[in-house]
Amino acid sequence: MGVFLDNSIKNVIDELNVRYFLPDIQREYVWLKKADEKKIEQLFDSILRGYPIGSFLFWKLQKEDIATSNEQDNNKLNFQLYQFITNYDERKPHNEKIRIEQIRRDDLSIVLDGQQRLTSLYIGLKGTRTLKKRKLETITLTLMKRSVCI
Repeated sequence: MGVFLDNSIKNVIDELNVRYFLPDIQREYVWLKKADEKKIEQLFDSILRGYPIGSFLFWKLQKEDIATSNEQDNNKLNFQLYQFITNYDERKPHNEKIRIEQIRRDDLSIVLDGQQRLTSLYIGLKGTRTLKKRKLETITLTLMKRSVCI
């Protein structure tokens, strides 16, 4: 049976990669790709204006419900868990796998809905973003430096 719990953004963000993880059924994080960047700005704008940002859907589990990496048990859930991206790098924008044995808590929750919003908040409030340089920009900067030196 589902239960609605009221929680603050701070509390949830503090528990990402501690209590909240991503299952392998989730798609990759895409909001920092060019076409979706505006969504992050709109998310933060909505929060600052006090607008609703939607609810999140979590599946609460016990660590013992999930099979370990080398375990094949039909009575347990067999899926890979992933960590939230903290430091986004365009060259490797993938979530890191985490083995169930690495999780310290006995109770955990996997995110079924809200991954894009939570990851955007996590990167924006606690992480970093690394952009890859485009060749044209690199060339332009190099030419500008040479012309200034002459």
